[in-house]
Amino acid sequence: AYNKGKRVLSHFENWMGPETFRQGILSYIAAHRWGNAQADDLWLALGAASGKDVKAVMAGFTDQPGYPLVSVDVLPEGKVRLSQQRFAEHGQTLPPLTWRIPVGIKYSDGTRARTRTVLLSETERVVSLDAANGIAWVMPNLNAGGYYRWAVSGDVLIRLTANALQELTPAERIGLIGNLSGLLTAGVMDGKTFLESLSRFADDPEPLVIGAIIENLGNVRGSLISEDIEAPFADEIR
Repeated sequence: AYNKGKRVLSHFENWMGPETFRQGILSYIAAHRWGNAQADDLWLALGAASGKDVKAVMAGFTDQPGYPLVSVDVLPEGKVRLSQQRFAEHGQTLPPLTWRIPVGIKYSDGTRARTRTVLLSETERVVSLDAANGIAWVMPNLNAGGYYRWAVSGDVLIRLTANALQELTPAERIGLIGNLSGLLTAGVMDGKTFLESLSRFADDPEPLVIGAIIENLGNVRGSLISEDIEAPFADEIR
């Protein structure tokens, strides 16, 4: 509960902006000092500071279990299709749920990286991005701040991971690696794609990124690598 709480609050701070979020927190503390408060009091204070319906958006994350999987399909003419479903581990069948999801998008038109934040309230939504020449790559979790899993198509993932060192922050690269691991355990991504994607981070100069790779390769070894393929797996690690 504590881990989910801080992740969800970070998600909303990322959506509102750090300074706006801070002002909302300060207003909440000032209004309820030496008194009691409820969760709605905090959401209303954050909503007043940001001009957003924080209470309605937060309800999906606090009043229902689990979290969403946001899938992104790149379309012609600089558009992307966002769709959501309830994230489930491999072999689980869960009742469907929907959220109002603030989705931070980082993308490139081939010349420079740009950002956009949208609210995905529907099961599916098409968004036009500022990319007249088409979208080279897209990373739908700006600042690695979102409380959701995400997936892109194979060719987009190749371009994204190939440009990650130059275009993504260390936090975004670590978040990307963790997300790949989540997709693998859910059966959304196959092992070959997972290992090929991680291999593109092999020369990353950030120790925390390399640490994330090693940690997730350790998870793979424990669950997928049998005795007869330990040697080739060790070659892959090296």
